[in-house]
Amino acid sequence: MLTHGRLRELLRYNKHTGVFTWRVYRSWNARAGDRAGSIEKNGYRTLYIDGANYYASRLAWFYVTGAWPKVLVDHKNQTVGDDRFRNLRLATKFQNSCNSKLQSRNTSGYRGVSWFKQGNKWRAYIVIAGKQLSLGLFDDIEAAHQAYCKAAKAFHGEFYSHG
Repeated sequence: MLTHGRLRELLRYNKHTGVFTWRVYRSWNARAGDRAGSIEKNGYRTLYIDGANYYASRLAWFYVTGAWPKVLVDHKNQTVGDDRFRNLRLATKFQNSCNSKLQSRNTSGYRGVSWFKQGNKWRAYIVIAGKQLSLGLFDDIEAAHQAYCKAAKAFHGEFYSHG
């Protein structure tokens, strides 16, 4: 397991930019002063250190606090490549999912809103503890979205995303 001392020996982290740079020469493509890590297909930056891959967001948390995060590290602005420390916060899996981007299969364009064919109306809903809770049927998509937003703020607090 990577220690805090070893991390600081190998890397510099600028908490204002979220960028890691190598302190030492590691290889021809990882020289002292070079930006560390690479971007994965999922958009996250990972760093290969002493035989293991680490997410930059988790390393940033460890670098600044001195403690490995016991839960997930959430990107507040939903931009997974933005590893500035002020954009990071600890989150449970559920909290992290509340702050996720819209799913690609979402057809309404709004989180918690779908078309209800049987009633010819927009349905607002929220998922709490794995169960879908109906928030009502609405003629107007904006009204359905507002119902979701109000419930999401109440249930999800700072992790609320109107997405």
